[in-house]
Amino acid sequence: MKQLLILAALLGAAGYLGSKFYLHDKVSRNLDLVLEAARPAVDVQYEGVSSTLSGDLSIDGITVHMAGFADPVHIASVKLVTPGYFHLLDLASIGSGSGGELDIPDELGIAFEGIRVATDADFMRAVEEARRAEYGVQEVADPAASCVGTRGFSAGTLRQLGYRELVIDAGVGYRQVDGKLLIDVSTDVAEMYDLSMVLTFDSMPTPQTVMMGAFQPRLVAGRLEYVDRSLEERVMKLCTEVEKLPVETVIAARVDAFQAVGSANGIEFDEYVIDPYIEFLNGKDRFVITAEPIDPVNLLQIGLYKPSDVPALLNLRAEAI
Repeated sequence: MKQLLILAALLGAAGYLGSKFYLHDKVSRNLDLVLEAARPAVDVQYEGVSSTLSGDLSIDGITVHMAGFADPVHIASVKLVTPGYFHLLDLASIGSGSGGELDIPDELGIAFEGIRVATDADFMRAVEEARRAEYGVQEVADPAASCVGTRGFSAGTLRQLGYRELVIDAGVGYRQVDGKLLIDVSTDVAEMYDLSMVLTFDSMPTPQTVMMGAFQPRLVAGRLEYVDRSLEERVMKLCTEVEKLPVETVIAARVDAFQAVGSANGIEFDEYVIDPYIEFLNGKDRFVITAEPIDPVNLLQIGLYKPSDVPALLNLRAEAI
């Protein structure tokens, strides 16, 4: 019996190692084909592929060079997150000619870990030059807009704020809970902020509705949480101590920038969101927005409503913590 158990363990280990080799080899070969096709525009090098029994598949040690620029972007890993190892094998079988149907997992995500970008990188300077060409006149007329990042922080402003390098983790994924579809999105920037968002829809799409473009995402709940990791303090210090702007002007410009984000998404925030946001700007560390519509809302039809009506439609509320 003991020998049988040992034999079973050895066979199991051999099977796992064999499947792992198959998975890594197939991913590496397919990835190399994609990267070779992209090489005229971007050169991507990576150290290797790894996986775990829990269902994570990682491309590790990535260095990206964009055409025309010398400075790279480094990424510690790009990770595909599945419910388990066998889901990885199912995904690897796509295009293998097996003819079997893909078992769509109840959850799937992709995570970018350790994206490192120097704020003085040559491509950042190119972005800043393009930005100045578009917004330069307005920013000279309104220094507060540049200081608080109304149109995003320029590379120069980032350096003034004390950021020599941006270190970013980001992820997006979905999961099924009680027949509902949950979308998770997160972005964490070291010593700047953490942002997480969860959107809950009333049903999961099917492959048929996705292929036909017939899936109607009806929102039943949403939650966005923003945690300040020192950005707001740095902005206030730069604007008031270096640019010599009054605190009230800085807060008003920050609110304008926040409203601009809403407008870009077809929303005009009301006092139930703006008042807590001002409270957050006055010293709180955490800002939370929730959506609890009375009836499910088709997000594809948001554009049919007046921006000022959307907060009531979604039943938006906010709090500063």
